[in-house]
Amino acid sequence: MVQELWADARELLAGRTILDGAVPVLVFGILAGWSLPIAATTAIVLALAITVWRRVTGRSAGWALGGLLGVVGAAGLALLMGRAGGFFLPGVVRSAAIALVAVVSVLFGLPMVAWTSRIFRRWPNDWYRHPKVRPAYVETTLVWAAYFGSRALVQGVLLDEAAWVQAVVGILWGWPGTVALLTGTYFYGIWRLARLGGPSIGEWTTGEPLPQRGF
Repeated sequence: MVQELWADARELLAGRTILDGAVPVLVFGILAGWSLPIAATTAIVLALAITVWRRVTGRSAGWALGGLLGVVGAAGLALLMGRAGGFFLPGVVRSAAIALVAVVSVLFGLPMVAWTSRIFRRWPNDWYRHPKVRPAYVETTLVWAAYFGSRALVQGVLLDEAAWVQAVVGILWGWPGTVALLTGTYFYGIWRLARLGGPSIGEWTTGEPLPQRGF
């Protein structure tokens, strides 16, 4: 099971490292108290350097490129607003949007964790809709909604605090927090599916009794 979780995490987060987002954000947070233009410029240069480094070393630059675009947009917004909090505002909006999508998906009977699982696993839609399977995905989706909703709330409250405080909170609630969320909801989902007593994906696709695996 641990190997399966690791494989899923590698597929979902393929090639991402803490350098892709944390370093430019942390440097911005440290320098913003001194000079906002210098902080914004340095963060962009660092994000660009990370992207180039990944390309030169033959590594996947997808996450780094996404991080670069995010840093450019955040830095531009901070300069436009004339305050360091503008740099962290896109993250607040993004987290709030994810929480909203998660809640709406449950209300419409299509739990977000179920359809994200299907994107990676290609399992049949009917299995996710089974009355003894769907509750596990509803509950884990609500956990995701709570996580991203609380993240948006806390970071939103901190928008007027010192930039370095916002940077540290954003980093901790970003990469480490997301990994913990993925791990926790994965194992909870396995446990919940077993308690529900519904068909495993193997039983559903082959008609043969198989242990409950995956989520």
